[in-house]
Amino acid sequence: WLGYFIGKSKYLEDLLIYSWGEGQNIEALIDGINRNRSIGSLHIRTNLGDVNFRNLTPFFRNNHRLANLNLDFEVGLECAQSIAHALGESQCQSLKKITIEDSNLSDEGLTGIATALRTYPHLSVLSLENNSIGLMGCIAL
Repeated sequence: WLGYFIGKSKYLEDLLIYSWGEGQNIEALIDGINRNRSIGSLHIRTNLGDVNFRNLTPFFRNNHRLANLNLDFEVGLECAQSIAHALGESQCQSLKKITIEDSNLSDEGLTGIATALRTYPHLSVLSLENNSIGLMGCIAL
């Protein structure tokens, strides 16, 4: 039901997902988020799964109010690739701030995300504190 209400809401501005239980219907939640057009800030503190983040591409493409994206969970290489895919395919023009902190993001993971962010000249803040980013990640940016 949560996905249904998120998808129907015209007034939801901030969505914070702090945890998601194993075996829960994540597809319904993703579908609801994809149908929403009012979310201006999305904060995810739990790994929704590598494939599932890629499934959020329609949300990023169709939501013209999203200004802030905050990811605060362990971002492995596959997850970083799915984040890069979602951002690269959507080119969300309203997105002004991306925060990926305390996520153990690696050079290789950042390289894919940095490539996707080349189509975001309007992005004013990129916060990558407390990750595993070295020289190669910095060069990619």
